[in-house]
Amino acid sequence: MLSITTLRCNRADTPLAVGPEPPRFSWRLASETRGITQARYRVAVATRPELLGPTGAGPDVWDSGEVASTAQSQGYQGPALTSRAVLYWRVDVVSGSGESARSAVARCEVGLLQPADWEAAWVTLPRPTDRHDDFRPAPHLRRSFVLPEQPARARLHVTAAGVYESFVNGQRVGVDQLSPGWTDFARRVHYQTYDVTALLQAGENVIGAVLGDGWFSGRMGPGAQRDYYGTFPSLLAQLEVTGPDGIVTRIVSDETWRGSFGALLASDLMSGEVVDARRDLGRWLEPGYADEAWPAATRTEGPTGELLGQPCTPVRVVEERPALERHEVIPGTYIYDLGQNMVGRVRIRLAGAPGTIIRLRYGEMLNPDGSLYTENLRQARCTDTYICAGGRTETWEQRFTFHGFRYVELTGCGDPPAPADLVGVVLSSAVETTGEFDCSDPLLRQLQRNIVWGQRGNFLEIPTDCPQRDERLGWTGDIQTFVGTACFNADVEAFLGKWLVDLVDAQSPEGAFPDIAPLPPHQFRDFLAKGAPAWGDAGAIVPWALYRWYGDRDILQAMFEPAAAWVDYLEKANPDHLWTANRGNDFGDWLSLGATTPKEVVATAFYSWSARLVGLMAAELGRDDQAQAYGALADRVAAAFQAAYVDGDGRILGDTQTGYVLALRFGLLTEVQHQAAVRHLVAALAASDDHLSTGFVGVAHLLPALTDGGHLDLAYQLVCTDTFPSWGYSIRQGATTMWERWDGWTESTGFQDAAMNSFNHYAFGSVGEWLYAVVGGLRCHPEVAGWEHIVVEPRPGGGLTWAQCRYVSTRGPVSCHWERAGLELKVDIEIPPGSVADIVLPCPPGGRITEGGVAVEEVSLDGASGRFRIGSGRYQFLVADR
Repeated sequence: MLSITTLRCNRADTPLAVGPEPPRFSWRLASETRGITQARYRVAVATRPELLGPTGAGPDVWDSGEVASTAQSQGYQGPALTSRAVLYWRVDVVSGSGESARSAVARCEVGLLQPADWEAAWVTLPRPTDRHDDFRPAPHLRRSFVLPEQPARARLHVTAAGVYESFVNGQRVGVDQLSPGWTDFARRVHYQTYDVTALLQAGENVIGAVLGDGWFSGRMGPGAQRDYYGTFPSLLAQLEVTGPDGIVTRIVSDETWRGSFGALLASDLMSGEVVDARRDLGRWLEPGYADEAWPAATRTEGPTGELLGQPCTPVRVVEERPALERHEVIPGTYIYDLGQNMVGRVRIRLAGAPGTIIRLRYGEMLNPDGSLYTENLRQARCTDTYICAGGRTETWEQRFTFHGFRYVELTGCGDPPAPADLVGVVLSSAVETTGEFDCSDPLLRQLQRNIVWGQRGNFLEIPTDCPQRDERLGWTGDIQTFVGTACFNADVEAFLGKWLVDLVDAQSPEGAFPDIAPLPPHQFRDFLAKGAPAWGDAGAIVPWALYRWYGDRDILQAMFEPAAAWVDYLEKANPDHLWTANRGNDFGDWLSLGATTPKEVVATAFYSWSARLVGLMAAELGRDDQAQAYGALADRVAAAFQAAYVDGDGRILGDTQTGYVLALRFGLLTEVQHQAAVRHLVAALAASDDHLSTGFVGVAHLLPALTDGGHLDLAYQLVCTDTFPSWGYSIRQGATTMWERWDGWTESTGFQDAAMNSFNHYAFGSVGEWLYAVVGGLRCHPEVAGWEHIVVEPRPGGGLTWAQCRYVSTRGPVSCHWERAGLELKVDIEIPPGSVADIVLPCPPGGRITEGGVAVEEVSLDGASGRFRIGSGRYQFLVADR
């Protein structure tokens, strides 16, 4: 029986702040019947659920009409949205076989679309001036008000210049952390909307908030400077309460609020927090609290950016991990091991006399003597301090900071807590996990785990390069090489879509994308503003990847002009089609080993690739003239690359692994040159004793280039080795996340240069896409976006006896599990309703493929594999040699 599931608006279940862009509705199909396709659909949207009549038409209803399409999403095209409107919607679907289904009714709410909708003012407390700069106590703001009766509905719209936690009647509002996150506060500020109806009561009520510096005025970037957007945090809050009679009362932030400073003496994302529990304000968030002595809140201008509802999943607590063990490194200094390099904070239960000072420091590694390794943190202090109130067991968890760590050093506590009393609280943008990979090789299993933890720790509000030292920036080169793996592991469409807005915000008037986004107004702004090759190219690579994964043309509509401006910027500076001018910081193949790939080779390869992708974007958008123009430009750049950097034997300038893989993967060579380049790549690997030497730029393309070139065995050898340098080497050293450098720590040299040595840095984890697509066998068809057409092609090798992977696409779960059983190969496959799949299974001459004991018909055999097509459903294939 056909049914409709997973109704979402803008990739969320029931968003409360839709707009100003029209919402997009999406759905999935469910059926136990094989071969289900969608032939047509109809979406109806109304302002009241009862208006969605039997036919989906009526007053105050927008009806898409019957749309003959396999697409499982529809953008709203009805009357202009109005602030605070509630929209109810449903979808009707008819399958290819004529079966029909109707969804349940879903809902979403429109946010505050106009500046005039905000009656609230930005408010704060002036900072104390009698202390040094590190004394930046957190403002505590409250407002008491009376409601005559229990409200029928209440929404809190709230944000901060900085970070905040909000409360109603002593209860924390929501579970989001470090909101409103990081944007260019001069361009846009995100606000959050919460349903707080159940938290209010008839009689006296209290709304309150605590503020921290966050990204607005706290330390960030190299050197851990601060105050890039402003000098102190402020709050903007608007509580809208609808009574049973429909009358709306608004309680807004203004001078009627009162404020004080409390126990949180300092909070900073990099430096850490200082809490003096003796200064706790008690039950200040509850009705009846005497705040008459508190000064009135002060109005301030606040940031100038446009107020927009939060477009992506916020940071949340995603896991908790108690420490596994504790050891005393020197008297009074204890090291706790959480067993996993993670990002977040800790919750600790402790006891001490009044005024006892407890300090926690954080690190990813230990020195040979067992002490905490902190040299790689640079200017990030990563230290939290707690002053005990005394007289009881106290529980302390930090509020407005996060650290990257596996180990926690505790000092100042005479009777240290047991390991179970120190809990790691893992923070991450709470994107939905969509990918799972596993196999018979323990090393590859741990590699996938390390990749996932690296992504989890660095996908915190923006895709950062590292979570521990004084940097934590949205480096464009890192995410462009990792985006395919990121999309497999999690639903990052909204997360990276938000980051692309940050990227465009930072694009120069000439069209240059920067090396990082957001690009704060700090001392490095000019240094980072003109994107380097493979860094600035993220403006074309990331949106194309998101379109390929999620099938939403809106991302192409939003990013085509900025991406085209980037390519135009390159063409204007390089009329000979070799990228020799305007290369910015010109990082090359960052952190490669051995021979250096000439930077002009890297640059020109990416120039051609960005032009090619912009041409493909134009084609998808129906801009045929621009598609032809940018495709022709890509061809000219490729021809220039061949003439300048490829010799008659197909050898590429520099003779490096990265030079060959970029040329092969970006289509820069003639057919003859292509075959020669594959041979030279294999020779380059042999010259390195069959070990990789690729850096950030080449690593994602190495194994795919070998696989496509007919050297699957060599690709498996590289990924399965554990000798230096390799992915497995760090695992053999106990790594639980990806390292920034192949040589971050080696048995012969110890720690690498502390100035650039992160042990949680996802770029080299880009190999994860190959694990899913080649070992696991799942990929989206190259000519059809959004997993509507799937290719399932597992490629056993490397001595593996089984592998399995599962990916939850926009249409539903796709999975493949294969297992060797003697001379037979068993393959279990799941294809979601609405999709079809091309199946490619290894099948030798004379072999046969059966499903349920019946030979599969219409198999195309090429001597090495069998190819056929299936519809949706679950299948179990058996491949036998004869």
